[in-house]
Amino acid sequence: MSDWRPIETAKDGSKPVLGYQTTRGDFEDQYGICWAIDCPNGSLVWIGAGGLMPTHWMPLPAPPTQS
Repeated sequence: MSDWRPIETAKDGSKPVLGYQTTRGDFEDQYGICWAIDCPNGSLVWIGAGGLMPTHWMPLPAPPTQS
C-alpha cells in the first residue's frame, strides 16, 4: 500500500510535505519538499523547488537518529 495521497487532501499548509508530480517539472524533478501558499479565496496552492506542482503528497519522514 502506498502512503501517497492526492494533493487535494493536504489541508494543513503549516508544515512542508514530500510532494510528487506525475509529470516532470521544469528541472526534471518529480519529488521534492513542498509548501503551501494561502490564496485570497482561502484555498492552498502547493508548490516546490524547480517548479514542482505536486499532484500527490505524504508527510515528511522522521529524521534519522544517531546510534
